[in-house]
Amino acid sequence: MNKVAKFFLAALLATGASYPDRLRADLAWTEQLTTLVTVDGQPTFQGAVHTRVALKGNTAKIEDRDQAGVRYYNFANRHAVFFSLKTKTFMTVPFRGLLEQARAAEAGIRASLDDSEAAADRNLNLDSGRISKAQVQGQRKRFALEGQPFRLEATRETMTRLGHPCRKYRGYAGSDNYLEVWVAEDLKPDPGFRQYAESLVELDPLGSQHLLAAPGFPLQAAFHFGPVEVDWEVLSLSLANLPLEEFLLPPGAQPALP
Repeated sequence: MNKVAKFFLAALLATGASYPDRLRADLAWTEQLTTLVTVDGQPTFQGAVHTRVALKGNTAKIEDRDQAGVRYYNFANRHAVFFSLKTKTFMTVPFRGLLEQARAAEAGIRASLDDSEAAADRNLNLDSGRISKAQVQGQRKRFALEGQPFRLEATRETMTRLGHPCRKYRGYAGSDNYLEVWVAEDLKPDPGFRQYAESLVELDPLGSQHLLAAPGFPLQAAFHFGPVEVDWEVLSLSLANLPLEEFLLPPGAQPALP
């Protein structure tokens, strides 16, 4: 392995000084994100994304099962590594670079909404046009909610999921109840999970604030943005210790060419 990879791995596995190790617990789960768009009262499936997340110390490993890629986050040095399973290459990005990319992507979407809606309006006689119109409406609703004060309120509804007793909470952006989330209150987030959640809140506040506000580990959630619904659920959960080797770049990994 070259010097660049060795240097990064040393940083990747650093525990840092934020919290004592005894307050950290290994955690891994698989999750599914599904998008539904409702047109004329009928929900239409728009695809699902499957991901595995593993946490150990200051490190998160996120496997995008549908995109053949792996992301590593180190919360101690605020860097991320993107590894391609296809090319066996990786690139290192400071966290501020991820924030800049997220902001640029959002600005591009905002700038193109009017054109996207106009194109959809020209094809409202087609299913694809009506779906596109609903997607634009959902995106406008999401943008309207961004920046609104967030709060999470408990309900009396309960259920058992993956063997854990869960309580339903409602999430509000301002006065808009855009989120329902089922929280396993017997699973208390430790500092490692909170670091992971804090990084997601920086990238996507509206979609992640409940992770910090919930008094437990969320196992299922539904986000409502007008005609667009995004359903998130944990499919499996493990509290077992994870081997250190899982958080190393695979043998033969090479830096991607600039």
